[in-house]
Amino acid sequence: MSNEIKFLRLLIGETSYKDFNTLYQMLKLTARDRSVQRESVWRNESGNKQGEYLSNVAIGYGKTAILHIIDIEANVQYLKGICNSAREQRYIDRLEEFLNEGHKWSHVDGGNRADTIIDWYDNKVYLIAAIYPLYEQDQFGKKVMVGTVTLNKPMNREELIQSGGDHEKLVKQLESQLFTIEIYSELTEEDRRDLFKNLNDNVDLSIEEIRNSEISDICNSIRDLNDKYKGFFEKYGWVTESNARRYKFCAWLGYMNNFYHNAHFKDCKSWTPKTLDNDYKSGSPEEKDLPNFIEYFEKTFVPLVKIINSSQTTYVHGHDKKTGKEIVKPIKNENIYKNLGTPQRNTLMDLHIILVKIMKDGYSLSTTNNRKPRLEDLFLTYKEWLLFKTTEKEVNEDGKEVDKRWPTNGSQLGKWLDLYGANTNPKIQSRLDAIKNEFIPLLIEKGLIIKKDEVRTFPYDFRQRLWTDQGHKCALTGKYISLEDALNTDVTRIDHIIPHSKGGKTVYENAQLVFNKANQDKSDK
Repeated sequence: MSNEIKFLRLLIGETSYKDFNTLYQMLKLTARDRSVQRESVWRNESGNKQGEYLSNVAIGYGKTAILHIIDIEANVQYLKGICNSAREQRYIDRLEEFLNEGHKWSHVDGGNRADTIIDWYDNKVYLIAAIYPLYEQDQFGKKVMVGTVTLNKPMNREELIQSGGDHEKLVKQLESQLFTIEIYSELTEEDRRDLFKNLNDNVDLSIEEIRNSEISDICNSIRDLNDKYKGFFEKYGWVTESNARRYKFCAWLGYMNNFYHNAHFKDCKSWTPKTLDNDYKSGSPEEKDLPNFIEYFEKTFVPLVKIINSSQTTYVHGHDKKTGKEIVKPIKNENIYKNLGTPQRNTLMDLHIILVKIMKDGYSLSTTNNRKPRLEDLFLTYKEWLLFKTTEKEVNEDGKEVDKRWPTNGSQLGKWLDLYGANTNPKIQSRLDAIKNEFIPLLIEKGLIIKKDEVRTFPYDFRQRLWTDQGHKCALTGKYISLEDALNTDVTRIDHIIPHSKGGKTVYENAQLVFNKANQDKSDK
């Protein structure tokens, strides 16, 4: 029973008070640890959160909101004395990276306030329009109001100083304020996570921001993938800047990884926050499969997205609703494919589902003459299919209109795009069924996907025959191969001329004897 009881560690911190300028100098050397600290929100939100905060500081609220930071060097020394796992060592390594970057402290909580103080000196923060009290200390140290100053419009530091008089006094009053700082030197990674969650228990953090504090390799890796690609997806309108800033793009990547690992079309569960909460646990199956997903995402999915981004008007076939006659319609690369903040975001998720389904079912995309996967043809076929699916009615062989709607919630029917409103059952199941039963067969019919040879390994006795037929030379480098090396699997291998992953058959006509290193260099390319 004792193992089920959580051990509560004593939280030890040192409280101090810093004046405005001293704190400013500290904050310039304070790192933003993304595992608990979100990106700056106040800087990018509409309204004037930064100005509202400093306006309150100017009238004495500086000490009421505590900034929580870690003394990095002291904490590293403490952790080195108790470290007993690879995970704890990785945390130490991350803190030491901050030190190497010139940081002395790291944030636990208070990043937006820290940004605001830094931005004040860069004249990026505007105090709100209001009547401010001006005060001085009397002989007993008591603050006494001596007047007021009116700001008829928001003003930054430089504007206030240039105005002189009471406006300049307001700047001095603001910059004389004290702030409460709690500095920690004995925080484990778990301590820091728990502190962050407790401090933000009643704060308007998104589910994604809270999940970002999870201690796991999958959490760190998805955040790294987010940082690497969010700018690319923002640029082309797939995700809004505000959504990416609050880790919603991380969640989207997490759902993609979930389907990559659990790709199936039976009893599909809804993709909910709880789904990702479970995936983000250290040691989860989704975590173990993540490296494979990342390789697929970078080598296959991102190139497809680039093709979509560059696509122009495409002419596709459709049917006139009244006459049933075939017509040609232009489709532009518009918002129907874009933005994580709209239901249509799931058209992109469907392309991911299609690619994964192809791979998991033993198919591969056919290739162009230069042996590149036909990703563009796949996308154009999808666009044409989507146009057909979004038509509410179709004309059958008898010339009659047939209702084309799908179950969205129990017995309720809706348009095809209604299925993109959420990744919940039965909406996602309807989409999966259509992809399985309609789109995949369409790709097979068009010859865009081919079944990979189930036999992957060439017979050993091909070696000497290939060695002879190739004139004792490596098929890739042209370098001489001795018979001894030709028969040694540690030195040479039999390679598919047309890669197995591209539908190449495991037959003699598609085999070549090559040096292992040459084959590796080929794979790397």
